Parts: sequence; structure tokens; C-alpha cells
Amino acid sequence: LDCMFIPCTNDESDKITIENPIGEYMFQPTFIICNPNALIYQQMVTAPNSYWLSFFLKRGINVMCWNYRGYGLSHRSICSAKINPYNCKLDAEKVLEFSLKKL
Repeated sequence: LDCMFIPCTNDESDKITIENPIGEYMFQPTFIICNPNALIYQQMVTAPNSYWLSFFLKRGINVMCWNYRGYGLSHRSICSAKINPYNCKLDAEKVLEFSLKKL
């Protein structure tokens, strides 16, 4: 799945890496959200689509976004099945698992 982690910090000393995560963002809550309907998460950073991203970041909440199967770099061939509510739930569980184990 194509994901992006957006920390709620602007401290340049924070080092956000999977191998050795360090920083204040690690002590903040994280909201996990899939891309908006008919958009990819990369569009969430532009002004007309940034409402939810800004909402959480301004409140000190990290955001982990991912694209639905078949959107952005989340290819159906990698995920093996097309999007439906059950597969979206499975994908959310995998993103949560990754976030807990790696970030």
C-alpha cells in the first residue's frame, strides 16, 4: 500500500526513519486515514483538499494516510483484489500494524 506519514512537528531535529525513529512526534497521537474519495493522499496537501490534514496537524496529531487499492501507487496487482469495504478494513489493519511496529 502507498502510504505517507505526516508528523505534527516542525522540529528539524526530529529524525523520522523506520530504522530508528526519534522525536517529539512519537509522543503525540496519530490519526490513520485513507485517501479522500476519488482523490489520492498527495492531493490532501493542496489548499482545496487540506482541511482534514490541517485540522489534525494544528491539534498536535500526526497523520498516517494511505491510498486505496488501485489509487496512486497502491496497485491492485500488489494488493491482489479490488477495493471493497472488507478489503479496505484489511488494509487499514495493515497500516495500523505497520504504524505500531515501525513508527
